[in-house]
Amino acid sequence: MPKPAPSFPQPQVEFAEQLRVLRLRAGQPTEQALANAMGCGRTTVSDLLNGRRFPSWELLSAFVEACGGSPRDW
Repeated sequence: MPKPAPSFPQPQVEFAEQLRVLRLRAGQPTEQALANAMGCGRTTVSDLLNGRRFPSWELLSAFVEACGGSPRDW
């Protein structure tokens, strides 16, 4: 029998949606391109974008900058 899909806190899922919108506005760079710019792994970027992980301030700042945004706005 397959395992049920894990559920994540709603605020975390909603925040991930905001990150996906920012990525879309940035021209939808690949997860690998974002990871390279952020200095982290592609899986970390995927986890942030899919709501599996809530970013630390450092990761959030790096993500926003990689998407051409200003961390001060976040």
